[in-house]
Amino acid sequence: MTARKRAKHDSEAITRQSDAFFRETLGAARVGTWTWDIETGEVVWSEEVERLFGLAPGSFPGTYEAYKQFQHPEDLRRVERAISDALATHSEYDIEHRVRRGDGSERWVQGRGRAAYDAEGTAVRMAGTVTDITEKKIATEHAARMQFSIDHAADAVFWHDRNARFIYVNERACQGLGYTSEELKQLTVHDIDVNTPLEIWDAFWAKLTSRRTLIVDSAHRRKDGTTFPVEVKLNYVDYDGYGFVSAFVRDVSERVRAEEERGRLEAQVLHAQKMESLGILAGGIAHDFNNLLVGILGSASLGAAELPSDSPVRKRFDVIQKAASRASDLAMQMLAYSGKGRFHVEKLDLSDLVAETKRLLEHAISKKATLELSLSSELPAVQGDATQIQQVVMNLITNGSDSLEGRSGTIRVVTEVVDASESYFRDAFVADDLPPGQYCVLEIRDDGSGIAPDAVHKIFDPFYTTKFAGRGLGLAAVLGIVRSHRGAIKLDSEPERGTCFRVYLPADGGPVEATLDKVDSPSTADESFTGRGTVLVVDDEEMVRNVAAIMLEKRGFDVVMAGDGREALDVFGRTDDVSLVLLDMTMPKMDGQETYHELRRIDSTVAIVISSGFGMQDASRRFRDDPPDGFVQKPYRVDELMRAVRRALENDC
Repeated sequence: MTARKRAKHDSEAITRQSDAFFRETLGAARVGTWTWDIETGEVVWSEEVERLFGLAPGSFPGTYEAYKQFQHPEDLRRVERAISDALATHSEYDIEHRVRRGDGSERWVQGRGRAAYDAEGTAVRMAGTVTDITEKKIATEHAARMQFSIDHAADAVFWHDRNARFIYVNERACQGLGYTSEELKQLTVHDIDVNTPLEIWDAFWAKLTSRRTLIVDSAHRRKDGTTFPVEVKLNYVDYDGYGFVSAFVRDVSERVRAEEERGRLEAQVLHAQKMESLGILAGGIAHDFNNLLVGILGSASLGAAELPSDSPVRKRFDVIQKAASRASDLAMQMLAYSGKGRFHVEKLDLSDLVAETKRLLEHAISKKATLELSLSSELPAVQGDATQIQQVVMNLITNGSDSLEGRSGTIRVVTEVVDASESYFRDAFVADDLPPGQYCVLEIRDDGSGIAPDAVHKIFDPFYTTKFAGRGLGLAAVLGIVRSHRGAIKLDSEPERGTCFRVYLPADGGPVEATLDKVDSPSTADESFTGRGTVLVVDDEEMVRNVAAIMLEKRGFDVVMAGDGREALDVFGRTDDVSLVLLDMTMPKMDGQETYHELRRIDSTVAIVISSGFGMQDASRRFRDDPPDGFVQKPYRVDELMRAVRRALENDC
């Protein structure tokens, strides 16, 4: 009996020690235990369960109903269903759910349990564990959110190792490259990054690991072989002794396109500003040049008129007049470039104009050049000056002939009509805010030497040439004429493959602009015309005033003169019976336009003839609402001035 008692005592002691060790182990593992007598509803909790619920040891009511009060209301039914299913299927239940502590705070727990059954298979007891997994749950959810945000990031994300192999790619990376995730993980950086071949990888990796962070511009190759520009931000990460790269890749195609567009627009604006500045310069020079030519050409024509037709001296005057006329033609080209040349605007058929110009070019272009015409017979009319547009045709065809450089070749001329959208002229010259609509097109294509890319934006500059011998204004005059006609030019050229100019002129959609005078040949009536009365000559150039005065006086007029607009008003007010005013447009103190309106205010019946180094179109625009009685273009001869004076006086009568 003593031995049996001793053995029983030792066994109970071992059991108590085992239970204590088990409780201490579960407590250290933060695992609570419980036992539920299903028949009585009694529940026995370990101290860890009470600590988990935030209760003092021994204060927790030992019933199943009390246990349910600590369950989160949104999870209670799910917990009860899990227990019910486990009892019905004689299996273990395992569920993550929330509980509410005594202070109202929430914790996540993992509950596990299994039932014991009697001989009839009825569940009599259930025991299990409760583990606090709040920190683990938060970490898991945080990791899941991080993973979701990376998977669905706007930028492509790649992780790759030392061998350039991908260990992770997000959805954006797959979408951008056209691969599946598994396909990309079979590839390397060298397969998709066109700027990181295998040959430079070791040096690139060394640079990356030393700097830890790099930002590079590159290009990625899609599965279909196409490429697109990217910005790559690389971060070298050393995680638990394992080094890898986390790369964030942004498709910058839109940014590159925007930068290119901005660069194109800036270049276009700079070019337009340069052309405008050069146009102002050319117009100013031509204006002053024309004033000088008035003295030369006018004096020569006066001198020739005073000599008999058989005088040998008259031939000298003829030479002076021819030279002055050629100088005047150069000034007209400069005015055409500046957009202020002499224009006689009328409705034109572009195809007919080209056909007429062909006859003029037959002896002007290279004998080895073949000129082919493909002219539309159904073009709408354009508003323009026939002489100026013919100059455009001749200059471009001559330019094509010169580009052949003595070789055999073809110059093809095509006319057609296009419907242009708002963006149609984005890459054109002289396309400042051109409206959409119908445009007649003159295309001149050659198979000559072409134009180097760095010269394309220079060819319309005055006196710029790619030829051995320059041709003066050339294409610059073409540009000015097209600009004056509210048109545009497109250029396509490659070295050794030829050049194509496409000139766009707006189809006729409105009335012809009014002109002050019509260019025609001198008449016998103008040569013999004489008059009487007083003419006021207003010009800031003394030589111009003197020559004009001599011309008028020889035809019977009395002349008074003024050097600017203010002086003109003073002289006009002091002089009786001024029948006509010859008025210069560009003067200091008060210009011609201001002087004109003041003269009209003082005396609306006086005849006024505008004299200008700029063209009629410029004068027409300035006096659109109140046109003067005549216009004479500088430089002028006696007969040209007399024709304008005669018509102004006849209209005034």
